[in-house]
Amino acid sequence: MTSAQLRRLNNDLARQLTPENRKMMTDMVVYLRVSRLSDDQVEVIRQDLLDMALSAQSRHQPLSAVFGEDGQAFCDEIIANVKPEGWAKILKAVPGMLGAFGFFAILNLISSGYIGEAVRALHHQARMAQSYPISLGFVVNTLVVMVVALGIVQLIGKFAFRTQDFLEKFRAMPKVQRFAIGTLVGLAAFGYLVGTRGWSHIILVHINLWVYLAIAIPLCAYFVLLLKPERQKGGPTTRRPA
Repeated sequence: MTSAQLRRLNNDLARQLTPENRKMMTDMVVYLRVSRLSDDQVEVIRQDLLDMALSAQSRHQPLSAVFGEDGQAFCDEIIANVKPEGWAKILKAVPGMLGAFGFFAILNLISSGYIGEAVRALHHQARMAQSYPISLGFVVNTLVVMVVALGIVQLIGKFAFRTQDFLEKFRAMPKVQRFAIGTLVGLAAFGYLVGTRGWSHIILVHINLWVYLAIAIPLCAYFVLLLKPERQKGGPTTRRPA
């Protein structure tokens, strides 16, 4: 069974859980995904956890009777007893990172106005420059967005079991404090944009437009496919015996 097939099977099994049990299982899987374990290892572990959860659910037992009251401690014990893949996990993440870079490359091309200039040049039968500039601003901003997104995912995973507590504490804050936090975040983002505004005029290299598109379009398409949710197949799901 391939990793994709196992993931689809696990998704089908997860749909059989009650909303409460599904939430706890989701927290455990999210926590495991940001650990040193690879996605393939997590899916194998996830299948075992789902079998245990569904067995407990069929006996009308809470998942705490199987995994204990501290789900994070249970996951930490699993992580400690599974040999990590090391660099293999990082290497497997490279295609997705390249896909994200291709996605931002297409956005950069669209927002630059280059396409509009090409259309006007074609309309007036004028010659269009075949080279496209790669600026320092595009490279740095793309890397910053990717690092921030990765950091947010890591934070969400590491604090998966405490997310609800954080949200409740945030909602319990006075409106003035919440407004102040939002203002500080907005000012930080605005300050970064203002400080790096001139970087878009610093050209690192010129690349042939067709080469640029030949690289960016396939990478962008791959990234979009990664984001595309898997379709649920019709027909009843047969649960694997525990």
